[in-house]
Amino acid sequence: MDSEGLNTDSSALGFTSVDHKVSQLEYELSNVQSEMASKGDIAQIDHRLDDIMQHVQ
Repeated sequence: MDSEGLNTDSSALGFTSVDHKVSQLEYELSNVQSEMASKGDIAQIDHRLDDIMQHVQ
């Protein structure tokens, strides 16, 4: 019973870790967008977004 519980926990942690990573990337993207928007460089934002989305998938 205990080993099954541990397996379930590690699966849950795995999903939590992925969610955390996505949140972290979204936060980074938000910072990059703010930074680039202040410079008026939309092409840079699009390029950075593509890079981030590749990491998420």
